[in-house]
Amino acid sequence: MITAIVSALFGLIKRIITGILVGIINNPAASCVMFVAFVGGVAASDTFIGDLFGGFLGWFPPEVAVAAFGLLAIGIAWDCAKEGVPEAIAILGAFTLPSVALGIPEKAPAHKQLSGWMTDLNTWLDVHIGDYLSGGAKEFTATCISLFAVGLIAMWLLKYGKGRYGTRGATTGTTGATAGATTTTTTSPVQQRRRAAR
Repeated sequence: MITAIVSALFGLIKRIITGILVGIINNPAASCVMFVAFVGGVAASDTFIGDLFGGFLGWFPPEVAVAAFGLLAIGIAWDCAKEGVPEAIAILGAFTLPSVALGIPEKAPAHKQLSGWMTDLNTWLDVHIGDYLSGGAKEFTATCISLFAVGLIAMWLLKYGKGRYGTRGATTGTTGATAGATTTTTTSPVQQRRRAAR
């Protein structure tokens, strides 16, 4: 019984990882948007947004923040794997995840590790991008990057979110029985979803 459960669990994990990797390969544009969302979320965690999430989760028992982080991470992975492309949950979750991570109790090793990584990334962004945007004002740089990510997320989901395929019809000029036939070509950069959008 235990062996079957463990085998099923590893099989599920394998399918999720495979689905994510296939989605990245087949849909690089959507994957790039998700990556920008994550970087923007890390930058946002260094602004009032991170303080807001951390303060809000601080009102609850420590287990709530850990559970919220874990469920959000699982939701991102599942959303990427089930359709073969990051959808709204994955993209918005990638933006929110860093701020939720700050809600994990400060004494926990996970908080120290995650906050250390985010601090390093924000420092890198400030050093390499901040000089061009603000002359070194770290919080202003983080705000600009996070706002750019929010704008990109909004445009992407409004135009290419699930159920929003961009198509165009092209009428052919052939003669005979096929004259006037219309061919529909997908113009969306989202190349493949495992299930047809309903």
